[in-house]
Amino acid sequence: MEGILNSFYNKISARLFNYFIIDEHKALLNKSNVSLLIFNNTITDLTTGRSCDLLDNSVQEIALAAKKIIPATIKKPCITLFLPANEFIATSYQLPQLEQSQRLAGLYYQQSDLLPACRQDLLVASPIVADGSTNQAIWFSKERSENLFDALKKYGFTLVAIFPASVLFSINKQADDKVYCEQGEDYLLVTQFRQQNLRHWDFYHHSDLDIAEFRQQFQEQWLAHYPKCSFKNKDKIHNKDVFLSYIDKLKPKKDYGFYPKQAIALIQKEYQSHKLQIIAFVIVCLVLLLSSPFIKNILEYKRLEQAYLRHWQQTETVRNHRETVVNYEQKWLAFEQYPQRDLHQILLKINRLIPKNSWLSSFEFNKGVIEIEGYSPSPSKILELLAQQKEFDNAAFNQNVRAERGKKKEHFGIIFHLVDYDEKTYYEEFFPRDE
Repeated sequence: MEGILNSFYNKISARLFNYFIIDEHKALLNKSNVSLLIFNNTITDLTTGRSCDLLDNSVQEIALAAKKIIPATIKKPCITLFLPANEFIATSYQLPQLEQSQRLAGLYYQQSDLLPACRQDLLVASPIVADGSTNQAIWFSKERSENLFDALKKYGFTLVAIFPASVLFSINKQADDKVYCEQGEDYLLVTQFRQQNLRHWDFYHHSDLDIAEFRQQFQEQWLAHYPKCSFKNKDKIHNKDVFLSYIDKLKPKKDYGFYPKQAIALIQKEYQSHKLQIIAFVIVCLVLLLSSPFIKNILEYKRLEQAYLRHWQQTETVRNHRETVVNYEQKWLAFEQYPQRDLHQILLKINRLIPKNSWLSSFEFNKGVIEIEGYSPSPSKILELLAQQKEFDNAAFNQNVRAERGKKKEHFGIIFHLVDYDEKTYYEEFFPRDE
């Protein structure tokens, strides 16, 4: 009997602890009961089809228009907002295969490198791409998301998620590799998806395309990305009716969404209350099943459970930070093992080898290979001196020695390798490529 009770207790405990894990983004999308699309100064309810013109894209104008088109019969509207492409920035990046939270944290740290001209805080979205193609990250203003949440909240609405409108094209699985040309009032966005993952996001301002140089770059990029598709014959999505004809009413991939911090705080608070209710229900059930001989144990379990919850909540931030540090320490080894060479010392050594009647005009270092050029009355002597150095290998002329008009010395070019410098092995060890 005791073994059966212990087994039942273990099963209940295991189910109980599953409720401590929450996918905040998924939970927010599940609460969504209104989807609003903004395109070319028009806001449209994707469920009812009702629309309203916007004077501008300010948060106050969007909130007021939402008030007009959302049916009053919807209690506690939770809004998923699809914004035009000119509110977002897309970048390509290469990172090792990391978990979603780790990869997004890495992108946050790289914001200054990926977007050096941007000085405001941004939110980033990027799902895992399994087919080995280049990853695409989409960025959105953190301040804008919070302002939109506050403006809609004044009318009793909750903004749960923000998406680029173009990701609505990705939900049709039969449209893999199809090219979409979204034409706003002042921009053109060309997108392509595969298995609901963004392969290309090519954004252009109409004013830029009026310039011959930029128009040529656009044509070259189109041929590189979409060789089987003609831009001239491609249908342009230029108003809401054409836009709606290309999409379904399904929800897009949650990893392409941006979630205001106020919405995340609400779902966390709601989920904490939900967990406590479940815990209380389980405890009552255990009390009824175990009956009086076990009441003392059940009460003790309840006390410990509540203490555990308090400690869990108090240490959640510390545990999350510790987990992040541990994960990054494991990844940091790749940076520590990167082959280093003191180029300053190499240059000093080469300078000491070069005779005083000779000089260098260029120096290039790439993956352990050094190329130099210069002038000397005896280039072969310099080649001989370099070949005698134990830290240099395979010294040879990489171009013909030639005399130049008006100069008494001959122009030469020499290439040689650094010994014990193996960048190729490093990349094979830390960043292997799947065959």
